[in-house]
Amino acid sequence: MSQVITIGSATMDVFVECDDAGVLSVRLKDRSADYMSYPYGAKMEITKFATQVGGGGVNTAVNFDNLGYDTCAIFKVGDDIYSKGLFDFFKTKGVKLNSVIRDVKDTTGFSIILVSFEGDRTVLAHRGANAHIKKSEIDFEAIKNAKLLYIAPLNGESNRVLDDIVKFAKENDTWVCFNAGSTGIKKGFNYLKKILELAENMIKLSGVEGIEIVETGLRPGEKLYEELLVSSADLRRTENEKIFIEQDEAIDCQLLQSKLDALRKACQFGDDTVRDALHQIVPTYKTPAEVNDLVN
Repeated sequence: MSQVITIGSATMDVFVECDDAGVLSVRLKDRSADYMSYPYGAKMEITKFATQVGGGGVNTAVNFDNLGYDTCAIFKVGDDIYSKGLFDFFKTKGVKLNSVIRDVKDTTGFSIILVSFEGDRTVLAHRGANAHIKKSEIDFEAIKNAKLLYIAPLNGESNRVLDDIVKFAKENDTWVCFNAGSTGIKKGFNYLKKILELAENMIKLSGVEGIEIVETGLRPGEKLYEELLVSSADLRRTENEKIFIEQDEAIDCQLLQSKLDALRKACQFGDDTVRDALHQIVPTYKTPAEVNDLVN
């Protein structure tokens, strides 16, 4: 019996860096984008090359093991050189693999990470068996006997088992940690709210009083406020239909300097004065509390 069960993806990641790879910027009237570029039909020398084992299920299992928890990983692989590489990696780890799913007709998850000279990455991802986990393949007995189930992002068809494993964990008093991933998030809050209900039940089952589940909204300093500038006529479209580039008018240097001077003076009188000055100088500025009011 393991204390922690993780379920998620397992991949073999290959990092490739080529000094001759370019970054091509394409600008059209209504959108713009940057692309990594290689000479078409050419054979190019690789500058740096590395392989690593990755995937949400694997990474979290190793981390729990490093923290000293008896951990068992559930993920799905094929029967190929990449799955052999994954199992070789685990030979030096304490993670149990008796619940791993192997399918000789499927392929192991594989990613090629193209690293640009600027440090940005383009990822070519093959989900493989990660996207094909079926309910009948999951070791529910291991989940039943565990204290904690960690669900890493599940891709493709594998996301369909989420409801079943969460419900099973709830029925067997197994605590759940959940990383929604992009597939779950795209389904919206109504799909995910049952996870919040589960969290409430887990708190009740723990017998500990005074624990609250808080939806924090925007916390001070957490991120910048973003809004669609629909009132401006000078917007340029991008590849993403929800993202635009605003063409701001140039600001006079003397005017800019006067605004900066006003902010410097406001800094001498405390936070409230600074916020008032920001509201006057930057009309679109909103505090975290104001943003949360808008969202709610």
